[in-house]
Amino acid sequence: MFSFLKTKKDSQEKYLGLFLKEEEGILMVMQKVNSEMVMIEKERFNYSNGWENLSEDIDDLLFRLEKKIGSQISKTIFFVYSHLVDEKIGDIKKLYLQKIKEFSKNLELEPIGYIECYEAVLAYLEKKEEVPLTALILELDTTEFTLFIYKGGKLSHKKNISRTDNLIDDLTKELEEYKGRQMLPARIILYNSKDLDQEATKIISHRWGEEYFVQIPRINIIKEEEINVALIKIFNEQIGGKTVQENQKVMGFVINEDVEEKKTVAKNHLLLAKQLIGKIPKIKYWTPIIGAFMIIFSLFLNEYFFHQADLLIYLPFYTVKKELILDIPFKIATETAQFSETIATTGQKDIGDAAKGEVTVHNFDDKEKAFNKGTVLTTNNIQFILDSDVKVASSTIAADGSAKLPGKSKAAITALNIGPQGNLAKDQRFKIDDLSSSTFFAINEAALTGGSKKEVRTVAKKDYDQLTNLVLEKAKKQEQKQSELKSFEAVSDFSQVKLDQPSFSKELGEEGDKLSLKTNVLTTFYAYAKNSILAGISKELTPEVKNGFNLEKQGISYNNKKVIIKDNRFEITTSVKAKITKQIKKEEIVKLVLGRNKNNLSELLKEKFNIEGYDLKIREPLPMIKDYLPVFNKNIFIKLSSL
Repeated sequence: MFSFLKTKKDSQEKYLGLFLKEEEGILMVMQKVNSEMVMIEKERFNYSNGWENLSEDIDDLLFRLEKKIGSQISKTIFFVYSHLVDEKIGDIKKLYLQKIKEFSKNLELEPIGYIECYEAVLAYLEKKEEVPLTALILELDTTEFTLFIYKGGKLSHKKNISRTDNLIDDLTKELEEYKGRQMLPARIILYNSKDLDQEATKIISHRWGEEYFVQIPRINIIKEEEINVALIKIFNEQIGGKTVQENQKVMGFVINEDVEEKKTVAKNHLLLAKQLIGKIPKIKYWTPIIGAFMIIFSLFLNEYFFHQADLLIYLPFYTVKKELILDIPFKIATETAQFSETIATTGQKDIGDAAKGEVTVHNFDDKEKAFNKGTVLTTNNIQFILDSDVKVASSTIAADGSAKLPGKSKAAITALNIGPQGNLAKDQRFKIDDLSSSTFFAINEAALTGGSKKEVRTVAKKDYDQLTNLVLEKAKKQEQKQSELKSFEAVSDFSQVKLDQPSFSKELGEEGDKLSLKTNVLTTFYAYAKNSILAGISKELTPEVKNGFNLEKQGISYNNKKVIIKDNRFEITTSVKAKITKQIKKEEIVKLVLGRNKNNLSELLKEKFNIEGYDLKIREPLPMIKDYLPVFNKNIFIKLSSL
C-alpha cells in the first residue's frame, strides 16, 4: 500500500517492552505522550519452564494488561542482557532469536528490534553525572555475567563470563590480564533485578592487590527502577520522538515475513505473465489489445525495475583450532611525537618567619664576659640565637655592700626555627648555652614577635619520575602513525620509547601545586605485516581444508602467545581459530532461486547446497506476486555469510 494512503497514527501510540533474562522477565507497557515515552504498566514474571513456555507465560500477562488499559499492543521492543547476544555477528544468539520469533508469531507481536541493557545504563549514567564514564560494570544474571570496562566514556573491554558461586573468583580470573600492567578504574557498578548488597560487600571486603586497584574500589548499585527508566529513555531516543513505522529497525533485528509460513504455490512471474497473455481472446478491435499490451508492459517494467530481493545465505562451515609457530619477517621504524602532561605535586615544606626581639643579658661573674654571634639561648625548650657579638661587664657590689649587682647588656635575638612558638610574652628567663644559669642568663623585657609558619606544596623527585613514566606509558599505547606502518602490527614487548629534550615547568623543591612536562618522545616500533601472518596461517592450515571448502582470511582469528626475535625475524607462537566455509558460487544460487516461490526456498537450498539457513527480503509493490523472487538475475542480490 502506498504511504500517502495510510491514515495518521495515534499520537499516543503504545509499545510493548519485553526485558528478557535467563530465568525471569519484565513486561512493560509504554506510551508516547508529547514525543516522550512513559511507562504506564509493568509486570515482573518468572519463566515456568525456561524459554520453552515463554508464549504461555507472556500471553497470560499480556491478556491482563491489555484488558486493563483497554487496547491491544503489537509493536514490541526487546531489552536483553549482553550474554544473550552473539558478539561476533552482533545479533541475538540463534537459539534465543528463534524462541523470540516463535512466540512473536504465536502472540501476533510485531518486533521492531532489541536494545542491550548496558547501552542504556551507560547513556543514563553519563547524562546523570555529566562526565564520561570511567568504571567497571558488572551485569549480573543467574548463571552468567558480563564485565564492561569503561575509561573516559570508551569501552576498552567487554566479556561474557560463566558465573560460579564465588563472584570474586570469577572476577579475579577475568582481571588477571590487567595485573601489573595497568590500573583498573577504582569504581565498580553492579546491576540486576535483585538485592546486590551481599555481592557489593564481598567486593569491598576483598583484599585487592595494588596490581589491580590503587585504592579500595567504590561500589555503586543501580536499582531496577533506574534501569527501567534508562531503557525507556534510550528507546525513545532511538525512535527520535516519532512513532515506529512498519519494519523500522531499532538498534537490532527486524523480524519480517520470514517468520510466516504461507502455503500457496505458484509459478514464477514470467509464467504468470504468459498465462495472462494466453487468456486474452482474439477480437477485432485494437483497444482491448492495446489494453492487454499495456498490462503486460507494466508487469514487465515492474519486474525489470522494481521487483527486487536480498538473499543472505548462511554457508556450512567447520572450525579448526591450532597452536602454530610462524617465522615472520619484521620491520623497524621510528616515530617522533610531542606529548604534554600535568600532574599534582606531592612534595611538602614549611615556610615562614622566625620570632625576633631583644633580651637583657645578665653577668654575675667577677669578670667581663663576651658572647659570640650565634650563641644559643633557651627557654621552655625553644631555642634562640644572638644576632651579633655581645660583651657584658662583670658584676659589682652595691654601694652599701648589701648585694652583688650583675653586669648587663642589651642583645638582639632570633628564634632558631620558624613558627609562632617563638612568639613569647615578656619576662621570660633564658639559659645561655651550657653556662650556669645562676651566673649567666637573659631576660626579655618586651614580648618576642614575628614568628609564623605555613605548609606549601613543592615539586618532589617522585613527581619528576611519575610524570616521566606517565608520558612514556602514553607513548607506548599510541597507535603508530607513519604510513609505512599502516598495514603492520607492532609488537608492544619490543617497542622502545625515550624522551627527547624534556622540559619541566618547575625545578625540584620549587613551590607549586602542579608540575607539567612538555617533550618529544622517540618511539621505535618492531612490527610485522598483517598479511604476512595471515598468509603464514593460511599455508599451515591448507592441509585441514576439505574438498569443496575454502579458507578465507576474514575467517581467521589469532592470539599471539609468545614472540621472540630469532635471526632477524619474529618467531611467533600463536593460537589460531579458523572458520573454513563451503564454496558456493553466487551465480549458481541465483540460477536456482530465479522466479521461485519463497516458501520453497528452504527445501531447494538445503537439497542443492546443504546450507545452514538464509534470510530473505523481497521488495515488490504488487501484492499478487510479493511471495515470488524476481525473474531477472540483476534484481537478486546475494550475500554469503557463515553463522
